[in-house]
Amino acid sequence: MQLASVWDRIKTRVFFSLLCHLASCMQGKDLISHESDEPRASRENDAPVMVTGILGESAILPTEIPNGYKLENINWASRTSVALVQPEGQSVKIITTHQNYRDRLNVPPNTYNLKISPLKMEDAGSYRADINLQNPTTSTTFTVTKNYTLHVYRRLAPPKITLTFVASENNTCNITLTCFMEEKGEAVKYQWTPLGEQAVESNGKSSLFIFQRPEDAPINYICTAINPVTNNSQSKLVQYPCAGMPMSSRSLWFILVPVLVLVPSAGILFYLQHKKKKDADSPSTSKVMALKDLPLSENQLYDEISMPKAIVSNPPKEEEALNTIYYTVQKPQKVTIFPV
Repeated sequence: MQLASVWDRIKTRVFFSLLCHLASCMQGKDLISHESDEPRASRENDAPVMVTGILGESAILPTEIPNGYKLENINWASRTSVALVQPEGQSVKIITTHQNYRDRLNVPPNTYNLKISPLKMEDAGSYRADINLQNPTTSTTFTVTKNYTLHVYRRLAPPKITLTFVASENNTCNITLTCFMEEKGEAVKYQWTPLGEQAVESNGKSSLFIFQRPEDAPINYICTAINPVTNNSQSKLVQYPCAGMPMSSRSLWFILVPVLVLVPSAGILFYLQHKKKKDADSPSTSKVMALKDLPLSENQLYDEISMPKAIVSNPPKEEEALNTIYYTVQKPQKVTIFPV
Protein backbone atom coordinates (compact mmCIF):
# COMPACT_ATOMS: atom_id res chain seq x y z
CA MET A 1 0.00 0.00 0.00
CA GLN A 2 2.78 2.42 0.84
CA LEU A 3 4.48 1.64 -2.43
CA ALA A 4 1.26 2.36 -4.36
CA SER A 5 0.74 5.70 -2.63
CA VAL A 6 4.27 6.78 -3.44
CA TRP A 7 3.75 5.86 -7.04
CA ASP A 8 0.52 7.89 -7.15
CA ARG A 9 2.24 10.96 -5.77
CA ILE A 10 4.98 10.67 -8.44
CA LYS A 11 2.42 10.46 -11.23
CA THR A 12 0.58 13.48 -9.84
CA ARG A 13 3.73 15.59 -9.80
CA VAL A 14 4.69 14.56 -13.34
CA PHE A 15 1.17 15.36 -14.55
CA PHE A 16 1.23 18.86 -13.04
CA SER A 17 4.74 19.48 -14.44
CA LEU A 18 3.52 18.57 -17.89
CA LEU A 19 0.56 20.91 -17.53
CA CYS A 20 2.78 23.82 -16.48
CA HIS A 21 5.18 23.22 -19.34
CA LEU A 22 2.32 23.06 -21.81
CA ALA A 23 0.81 26.29 -20.46
CA SER A 24 4.13 28.16 -20.73
CA CYS A 25 4.62 26.95 -24.31
CA MET A 26 1.14 28.13 -25.28
CA GLN A 27 1.82 31.50 -23.71
CA GLY A 28 5.13 31.83 -25.58
CA LYS A 29 3.47 30.88 -28.86
CA ASP A 30 0.82 33.52 -28.29
CA LEU A 31 3.51 36.12 -27.63
CA ILE A 32 5.35 35.17 -30.82
CA SER A 33 2.14 35.33 -32.80
CA HIS A 34 1.32 38.72 -31.32
CA GLU A 35 4.79 40.07 -32.10
CA SER A 36 4.59 38.78 -35.67
CA ASP A 37 1.53 40.96 -36.24
CA GLU A 38 3.68 44.06 -35.73
CA PRO A 39 5.12 45.44 -38.99
CA ARG A 40 8.86 44.89 -39.16
CA ALA A 41 10.94 48.04 -39.44
CA SER A 42 13.12 48.12 -42.53
CA ARG A 43 16.82 47.62 -41.97
CA GLU A 44 19.51 49.78 -43.53
CA ASN A 45 20.60 47.01 -45.89
CA ASP A 46 17.09 46.51 -47.33
CA ALA A 47 17.02 47.00 -51.08
CA PRO A 48 15.64 50.46 -51.94
CA VAL A 49 12.57 50.92 -54.12
CA MET A 50 13.64 52.09 -57.60
CA VAL A 51 11.61 55.02 -58.97
CA THR A 52 12.13 56.66 -62.37
CA GLY A 53 10.83 60.00 -63.61
CA ILE A 54 11.07 62.34 -66.60
CA LEU A 55 12.54 65.81 -66.33
CA GLY A 56 9.74 68.38 -66.03
CA GLU A 57 7.12 65.74 -65.21
CA SER A 58 6.30 63.91 -61.97
CA ALA A 59 7.49 60.97 -59.86
CA ILE A 60 5.66 59.19 -57.01
CA LEU A 61 7.36 57.60 -53.99
CA PRO A 62 4.87 54.92 -52.81
CA THR A 63 4.07 54.08 -49.19
CA GLU A 64 1.89 51.40 -47.59
CA ILE A 65 0.12 51.64 -44.22
CA PRO A 66 -0.56 48.21 -42.61
CA ASN A 67 -4.19 47.43 -41.91
CA GLY A 68 -5.29 47.88 -38.32
CA TYR A 69 -2.68 50.50 -37.51
CA LYS A 70 -3.03 54.22 -37.16
CA LEU A 71 -0.69 56.55 -38.98
CA GLU A 72 0.78 59.29 -36.87
CA ASN A 73 3.03 60.91 -39.49
CA ILE A 74 5.67 60.28 -42.18
CA ASN A 75 9.02 62.02 -42.16
CA TRP A 76 10.47 62.29 -45.67
CA ALA A 77 14.19 62.97 -46.09
CA SER A 78 16.83 62.94 -48.80
CA ARG A 79 20.19 64.65 -48.46
CA THR A 80 18.28 66.93 -46.07
CA SER A 81 14.81 66.93 -44.58
CA VAL A 82 12.15 67.13 -47.33
CA ALA A 83 8.66 67.11 -45.81
CA LEU A 84 6.40 66.02 -42.94
CA VAL A 85 3.11 64.31 -43.86
CA GLN A 86 0.38 63.81 -41.23
CA PRO A 87 -3.32 62.97 -41.42
CA GLU A 88 -5.95 65.55 -40.43
CA GLY A 89 -9.35 63.92 -40.30
CA GLN A 90 -10.23 62.83 -43.81
CA SER A 91 -7.45 64.85 -45.41
CA VAL A 92 -3.68 64.94 -45.26
CA LYS A 93 -1.49 67.85 -44.27
CA ILE A 94 1.94 68.23 -45.86
CA ILE A 95 4.61 70.52 -44.48
CA THR A 96 7.53 71.20 -46.82
CA THR A 97 10.72 71.44 -44.77
CA HIS A 98 13.17 72.37 -47.57
CA GLN A 99 12.87 75.33 -49.91
CA ASN A 100 14.04 73.33 -52.96
CA TYR A 101 10.76 71.37 -52.81
CA ARG A 102 8.45 74.28 -52.11
CA ASP A 103 5.22 74.17 -54.18
CA ARG A 104 6.35 70.90 -55.78
CA LEU A 105 5.14 68.31 -53.26
CA ASN A 106 1.72 66.69 -53.11
CA VAL A 107 -0.07 63.63 -51.65
CA PRO A 108 -2.50 61.96 -54.09
CA PRO A 109 -6.06 61.32 -52.76
CA ASN A 110 -6.64 58.20 -50.65
CA THR A 111 -2.92 57.55 -50.35
CA TYR A 112 0.06 58.68 -48.35
CA ASN A 113 2.42 58.59 -51.34
CA LEU A 114 4.73 61.52 -51.96
CA LYS A 115 4.43 63.11 -55.41
CA ILE A 116 7.19 65.41 -56.72
CA SER A 117 6.24 67.63 -59.66
CA PRO A 118 7.74 69.12 -61.78
CA LEU A 119 10.92 67.11 -61.52
CA LYS A 120 14.37 68.68 -61.61
CA MET A 121 17.62 66.89 -62.38
CA GLU A 122 18.86 67.65 -58.86
CA ASP A 123 15.89 65.73 -57.40
CA ALA A 124 17.60 62.47 -58.35
CA GLY A 125 19.11 60.54 -55.45
CA SER A 126 18.24 58.55 -52.33
CA TYR A 127 15.11 59.14 -50.23
CA ARG A 128 13.93 57.75 -46.90
CA ALA A 129 10.44 57.56 -45.40
CA ASP A 130 10.15 57.09 -41.61
CA ILE A 131 6.54 55.89 -41.17
CA ASN A 132 5.42 56.33 -37.53
CA LEU A 133 2.52 53.99 -36.62
CA GLN A 134 0.42 53.28 -33.55
CA ASN A 135 -1.14 50.02 -32.47
CA PRO A 136 -4.72 50.91 -31.38
CA THR A 137 -4.94 47.85 -29.16
CA THR A 138 -1.79 48.39 -27.13
CA SER A 139 -1.31 52.13 -27.86
CA THR A 140 2.33 51.38 -28.61
CA THR A 141 4.13 53.28 -31.39
CA PHE A 142 6.84 52.07 -33.72
CA THR A 143 8.53 53.19 -36.94
CA VAL A 144 8.78 51.48 -40.31
CA THR A 145 11.52 52.84 -42.58
CA LYS A 146 11.46 52.55 -46.37
CA ASN A 147 14.27 53.55 -48.73
CA TYR A 148 13.98 54.79 -52.31
CA THR A 149 16.28 55.65 -55.21
CA LEU A 150 14.94 58.24 -57.64
CA HIS A 151 16.33 58.51 -61.19
CA VAL A 152 15.47 61.49 -63.37
CA TYR A 153 15.91 61.28 -67.15
CA ARG A 154 15.37 63.64 -70.07
CA ARG A 155 13.00 62.92 -72.93
CA LEU A 156 15.25 62.02 -75.82
CA ALA A 157 15.31 64.10 -78.99
CA PRO A 158 16.10 62.38 -82.31
CA PRO A 159 19.79 61.44 -82.40
CA LYS A 160 22.27 62.73 -84.99
CA ILE A 161 23.95 60.48 -87.59
CA THR A 162 27.21 61.33 -89.38
CA LEU A 163 28.76 59.41 -92.30
CA THR A 164 32.43 59.01 -93.23
CA PHE A 165 33.90 56.72 -95.88
CA VAL A 166 37.15 55.54 -97.46
CA ALA A 167 37.49 53.87 -100.88
CA SER A 168 39.60 50.72 -100.95
CA GLU A 169 41.62 49.18 -103.80
CA ASN A 170 39.09 46.47 -104.64
CA ASN A 171 36.40 49.12 -105.29
CA THR A 172 34.79 48.47 -101.88
CA CYS A 173 33.59 51.49 -99.88
CA ASN A 174 34.38 51.32 -96.16
CA ILE A 175 31.65 53.32 -94.39
CA THR A 176 31.35 54.45 -90.76
CA LEU A 177 28.01 55.68 -89.39
CA THR A 178 28.20 57.47 -86.02
CA CYS A 179 25.06 58.00 -83.91
CA PHE A 180 25.05 60.36 -80.91
CA MET A 181 22.91 62.69 -78.81
CA GLU A 182 23.61 66.43 -78.85
CA GLU A 183 22.45 66.63 -75.20
CA LYS A 184 24.29 63.87 -73.42
CA GLY A 185 22.48 62.03 -70.65
CA GLU A 186 23.16 59.06 -68.45
CA ALA A 187 22.07 55.53 -69.33
CA VAL A 188 21.58 56.25 -73.06
CA LYS A 189 21.95 53.14 -75.23
CA TYR A 190 21.89 52.83 -79.02
CA GLN A 191 20.39 50.23 -81.33
CA TRP A 192 20.96 49.92 -85.11
CA THR A 193 18.55 48.48 -87.67
CA PRO A 194 19.79 46.58 -89.61
CA LEU A 195 22.67 45.76 -87.32
CA GLY A 196 25.38 45.64 -89.99
CA GLU A 197 28.78 44.03 -89.65
CA GLN A 198 29.87 45.64 -86.39
CA ALA A 199 28.66 48.30 -83.94
CA VAL A 200 30.74 49.78 -81.13
CA GLU A 201 29.64 52.13 -78.32
CA SER A 202 32.19 54.52 -76.84
CA ASN A 203 32.12 57.97 -75.18
CA GLY A 204 28.35 58.27 -75.50
CA LYS A 205 28.38 57.46 -79.23
CA SER A 206 27.66 54.38 -81.33
CA SER A 207 29.66 53.67 -84.50
CA LEU A 208 28.47 51.21 -87.15
CA PHE A 209 31.01 49.85 -89.66
CA ILE A 210 29.63 48.69 -93.00
CA PHE A 211 30.93 47.89 -96.52
CA GLN A 212 29.34 48.55 -99.89
CA ARG A 213 30.21 47.87 -103.53
CA PRO A 214 28.91 49.84 -106.54
CA GLU A 215 26.39 47.13 -107.44
CA ASP A 216 24.87 46.99 -103.92
CA ALA A 217 21.35 48.36 -103.39
CA PRO A 218 20.90 51.39 -101.09
CA ILE A 219 20.11 50.57 -97.45
CA ASN A 220 18.24 52.73 -94.93
CA TYR A 221 19.97 52.48 -91.54
CA ILE A 222 18.02 53.46 -88.40
CA CYS A 223 19.65 54.45 -85.10
CA THR A 224 17.43 54.35 -82.00
CA ALA A 225 18.52 56.08 -78.78
CA ILE A 226 17.04 54.51 -75.63
CA ASN A 227 16.95 55.41 -71.95
CA PRO A 228 14.79 53.89 -69.17
CA VAL A 229 11.82 56.22 -69.81
CA THR A 230 11.82 57.10 -73.52
CA ASN A 231 13.38 56.47 -76.93
CA ASN A 232 13.76 58.24 -80.29
CA SER A 233 15.12 57.36 -83.73
CA GLN A 234 16.90 58.80 -86.77
CA SER A 235 17.55 57.22 -90.19
CA LYS A 236 20.25 57.51 -92.86
CA LEU A 237 20.02 56.23 -96.46
CA VAL A 238 23.38 54.84 -97.58
CA GLN A 239 24.06 54.29 -101.30
CA TYR A 240 27.74 53.73 -102.18
CA PRO A 241 29.08 57.16 -101.17
CA CYS A 242 32.45 56.41 -102.81
CA ALA A 243 30.99 57.07 -106.29
CA GLY A 244 33.21 59.51 -108.20
CA MET A 245 36.28 58.30 -106.30
CA PRO A 246 37.67 55.53 -108.58
CA MET A 247 41.07 55.75 -106.97
CA SER A 248 41.56 54.78 -103.38
CA SER A 249 43.57 56.91 -101.05
CA ARG A 250 46.22 54.21 -100.92
CA SER A 251 46.62 54.21 -104.73
CA LEU A 252 46.73 57.99 -104.70
CA TRP A 253 49.63 57.87 -102.28
CA PHE A 254 51.50 55.53 -104.61
CA ILE A 255 51.47 58.36 -107.17
CA LEU A 256 51.94 61.31 -104.85
CA VAL A 257 54.94 59.94 -102.97
CA PRO A 258 57.21 59.55 -106.06
CA VAL A 259 56.12 62.96 -107.34
CA LEU A 260 56.86 64.60 -104.01
CA VAL A 261 60.30 62.98 -103.95
CA LEU A 262 61.34 63.42 -107.61
CA VAL A 263 60.31 67.05 -108.13
CA PRO A 264 62.49 68.49 -105.32
CA SER A 265 65.37 66.20 -106.36
CA ALA A 266 65.21 67.42 -109.99
CA GLY A 267 65.14 71.02 -108.81
CA ILE A 268 68.23 70.54 -106.66
CA LEU A 269 70.10 68.81 -109.52
CA PHE A 270 69.23 71.61 -111.97
CA TYR A 271 70.46 74.22 -109.49
CA LEU A 272 73.79 72.45 -108.98
CA GLN A 273 74.39 72.08 -112.74
CA HIS A 274 73.54 75.72 -113.40
CA LYS A 275 75.87 76.87 -110.62
CA LYS A 276 78.70 74.69 -111.96
CA LYS A 277 78.29 76.10 -115.48
CA LYS A 278 78.21 79.67 -114.19
CA ASP A 279 81.39 79.13 -112.21
CA ALA A 280 83.11 77.67 -115.30
CA ASP A 281 82.13 80.61 -117.52
CA SER A 282 83.29 83.37 -115.11
CA PRO A 283 87.02 84.48 -115.76
CA SER A 284 89.54 84.48 -112.99
CA THR A 285 90.74 87.84 -111.72
CA SER A 286 94.30 88.86 -110.99
CA LYS A 287 95.10 90.38 -107.70
CA VAL A 288 96.72 93.81 -108.08
CA MET A 289 98.43 95.55 -105.26
CA ALA A 290 96.65 98.71 -104.38
CA LEU A 291 98.49 101.97 -104.87
CA LYS A 292 97.88 103.07 -101.34
CA ASP A 293 99.62 99.98 -100.02
CA LEU A 294 102.97 100.81 -101.82
CA PRO A 295 105.76 102.83 -100.15
CA LEU A 296 106.01 106.33 -101.58
CA SER A 297 109.22 108.14 -102.55
CA GLU A 298 109.95 111.62 -103.95
CA ASN A 299 112.01 110.40 -106.94
CA GLN A 300 109.54 107.73 -108.00
CA LEU A 301 107.53 108.21 -111.16
CA TYR A 302 104.20 106.54 -111.68
CA ASP A 303 102.25 106.10 -114.87
CA GLU A 304 98.92 104.40 -115.62
CA ILE A 305 98.22 102.50 -118.82
CA SER A 306 94.66 101.49 -119.69
CA MET A 307 94.32 97.93 -120.89
CA PRO A 308 91.37 95.93 -122.31
CA LYS A 309 89.45 93.71 -119.98
CA ALA A 310 90.70 90.51 -121.56
CA ILE A 311 93.05 89.34 -124.26
CA VAL A 312 92.01 86.12 -125.93
CA SER A 313 94.26 84.28 -128.27
CA ASN A 314 92.38 81.89 -130.50
CA PRO A 315 94.28 80.70 -133.59
CA PRO A 316 92.28 79.87 -136.71
CA LYS A 317 90.60 76.53 -136.66
CA GLU A 318 92.47 75.36 -139.79
CA GLU A 319 95.81 75.72 -137.95
CA GLU A 320 94.68 73.75 -134.88
CA ALA A 321 97.00 71.00 -133.74
CA LEU A 322 96.98 68.48 -131.02
CA ASN A 323 99.40 70.54 -128.91
CA THR A 324 97.51 73.82 -129.28
CA ILE A 325 96.91 75.59 -125.94
CA TYR A 326 94.12 78.10 -125.44
CA TYR A 327 94.24 80.62 -122.67
CA THR A 328 92.39 83.61 -121.34
CA VAL A 329 94.18 86.38 -119.51
CA GLN A 330 92.24 88.78 -117.32
CA LYS A 331 93.83 92.22 -117.13
CA PRO A 332 92.78 95.12 -114.94
CA GLN A 333 91.51 98.23 -116.60
CA LYS A 334 94.48 100.22 -115.31
CA VAL A 335 98.06 99.04 -114.71
CA THR A 336 100.42 100.99 -112.56
CA ILE A 337 104.09 100.84 -113.61
CA PHE A 338 106.70 101.34 -110.97
CA PRO A 339 110.25 102.38 -111.79
CA VAL A 340 112.97 99.84 -111.23
